[in-house]
Amino acid sequence: MDDIRPAIASTSTRFIDCLRRDMRDKGYAYQTEKTYILWIVAIFAFTSASTRRRWAWNISTRSSVHSGKGGKDRATLLPESLKERLQLQVDSTARLHKQDLAQGHGEVYMPDALNRKYPSAARELGWQFLFPATSIGRDPRSGVLRRHHLQHTTLRKSVGRARKEAGINKPVRCHSFRHSFATRLLQQGYDIRTIQKLLGHSDVRTTEIYTHVLGRGAMGVISPLDS
Repeated sequence: MDDIRPAIASTSTRFIDCLRRDMRDKGYAYQTEKTYILWIVAIFAFTSASTRRRWAWNISTRSSVHSGKGGKDRATLLPESLKERLQLQVDSTARLHKQDLAQGHGEVYMPDALNRKYPSAARELGWQFLFPATSIGRDPRSGVLRRHHLQHTTLRKSVGRARKEAGINKPVRCHSFRHSFATRLLQQGYDIRTIQKLLGHSDVRTTEIYTHVLGRGAMGVISPLDS
């Protein structure tokens, strides 16, 4: 029964249902549909809980992803070239948070009962979203005025504009960066087990899919005759 697509009401406006309809209209395989839905649910969970993780004042090239794909934690990395710009973003967020506090706001939603465990943490800088929304909104769960994170649509539109400015005619989505990350690491000769750990794959066979994208042999190995 796991290979039978669930029926979707034509009048449904739920995000997931609209997404399923769009993928089916484009002829995506059901396995692909299930995988994308899993990724999106994981991204939502990550955005809600992890993008506001406690970040240090000194940006490190090694970072952690909490409750990422598959609900797992993993170590990842940040480009050295972005450290300065990320530090500027930290400073900008700190100034904005200070302004919110002065206006009687500055409280962020705390997930997983953390608000009960750390009752004053919601107003601390370290728990704020690194990429906050441009305006304060009312939390529908409690009615409290809070500053949430940037909307997903803002990121998607930014990626779309960048694609056009770069003259790229192929579709580019936020998830394309994850695929590009893995492919470039393989091209640079990194061990597939290392890439598996960075991507958070439970099974190395999932990571090996990228070797097929490159047109290489098993485990991404290049024949010595081609070196």
